[in-house]
Amino acid sequence: MKTEKEKMVNGELFIAVDPELVKDRENARRLARLYNQTTETDECKRNKVYSKTPHKPVFYDK
Repeated sequence: MKTEKEKMVNGELFIAVDPELVKDRENARRLARLYNQTTETDECKRNKVYSKTPHKPVFYDK
């Protein structure tokens, strides 16, 4: 049987309050908050926070 996270990644219906998904969301919010508290010139701290993200975001050029 698939985990709720596997279902989510595959685009299937999943239970959002699954403990693993809740933990992942809390961690993502914490890392986003830490990153957003840095300045543009604080590259070292930004890289440290960014390196802890489990999945790297995709940036698109406009």
